[in-house]
Amino acid sequence: MLFGLPAGALVDRWDRKRVMIWCDLGRAAALGSIVVAIAAGGLTYPQVLAVAFCDRTLGLLFGPAEISALRRVVAPTQLARAVARNESREYSALLLGPPVGGALFALARSAPFLADTISYCASALGLLLIRTEFQEGPAVRRRLRHEVAEGLAHLWREPFLRTTVLLEAGANFVSNGVAIVAIVVARASLGASSTDVGLMLAIAAVGGLVGSLVAPLVQPRVRPRVVVAVGTWSWALLVPLFAFAPSAYALGAVFAVMLLTAPAWNSVVSARRISFVPDRLQGRVQSAAQLFSLGSIALGTLAAGFLLETVGRGVTVALFTAAMAAVALAATAAPSVRWALTSGAEPASSRA
Repeated sequence: MLFGLPAGALVDRWDRKRVMIWCDLGRAAALGSIVVAIAAGGLTYPQVLAVAFCDRTLGLLFGPAEISALRRVVAPTQLARAVARNESREYSALLLGPPVGGALFALARSAPFLADTISYCASALGLLLIRTEFQEGPAVRRRLRHEVAEGLAHLWREPFLRTTVLLEAGANFVSNGVAIVAIVVARASLGASSTDVGLMLAIAAVGGLVGSLVAPLVQPRVRPRVVVAVGTWSWALLVPLFAFAPSAYALGAVFAVMLLTAPAWNSVVSARRISFVPDRLQGRVQSAAQLFSLGSIALGTLAAGFLLETVGRGVTVALFTAAMAAVALAATAAPSVRWALTSGAEPASSRA
């Protein structure tokens, strides 16, 4: 919340490759400080909080730089495939990270933090080996607040960008809300153990991973409009099942089927968004889009907890179903989305 929008403007100002390398080295140093503190017997909780804050803040710079550099690294026709590959990386980390972290922690308290430090160093080395420039040329600098405002204005002015960001916000609101519903219902109503809940979430992650691996095969064969329609309406039809699933594993299976379509939807929409934004505005627009779409996650989880406590499982699921149906209807009916996913052309203001 503090650095999301300024981070995008700074990414557009600075050399993106250097930003990503320095962010990796900074995060390696932060995680490495925990390894040193554990070895010295002086690790404190405030240090853990400071490292987490540093890691997330540098990630806010790294993320927009990575997305902005994507169309400089791959051909325009391969953008959707590249986004899908990144999705598979995210789901792989979600699936493998917790058990690997637990296994490393069982070996030694510092082992997971040492592995994380090494991974950031490996990422920085990989970036050094890429010869392609990550941006078209030096940016024209103005006051930071004016640059941030320019990115927000471009995001809101372009109908496709504005609409898809709001659609993502709505979908994130629903998906994270029903995730809380699944966890609370599994524990409080279905008597699931912590292990059962962990397996439930692992089942859901498998669905996302399979979807990310299948997405590159689907994209050349299925029209983008069909991908978006199937992705949104399938969620609207699946969310009601959270009210009737008889076990934690059934809840995980429903979530897995939902996440199966998410990578294809994300890759199609994200690829169009990247191609619609001038290079000089990529960082600002991407960071603004992330702020809007990811900000709805907190609202979704908060709404789920409040609704479960006040109106119960059935009404909560019904309200999330209605919200998802509204998202699906908007995704299939919005003229800007239909035009962009049919023509694939850039609007005139983006080419200027």
